[in-house]
Amino acid sequence: MLATEQDDKVRPAIVFVRPRHALNDQVVDVEYTQQALVEHSGGVDGTLLVAKIDHTGHANPIQAPEAYDNAITDRVEPFIDLRPGENLGSDNDGDTGTTTGPSVGP
Repeated sequence: MLATEQDDKVRPAIVFVRPRHALNDQVVDVEYTQQALVEHSGGVDGTLLVAKIDHTGHANPIQAPEAYDNAITDRVEPFIDLRPGENLGSDNDGDTGTTTGPSVGP
């Protein structure tokens, strides 16, 4: 399980970028995948960020490069930066938890 503590290592950050509307991805069942990731990353106290993007389908940044760039800049980078142990100068030592809040889109 990804949520299991390993010695003194920080649990891995997991980022799942998916279309906002699950039916837009005709390759992967993104709702099922998201639920499985939540379960394996420690639930609401886990280390998963879900970034939902508008106007895209199956994992193809070429379809909506601006939306993917915005998701990385506005959601992924801050999520990684706030993780305990990632920034040595950071005062934040709390877990960021599962994030499914405001999604990034054009």
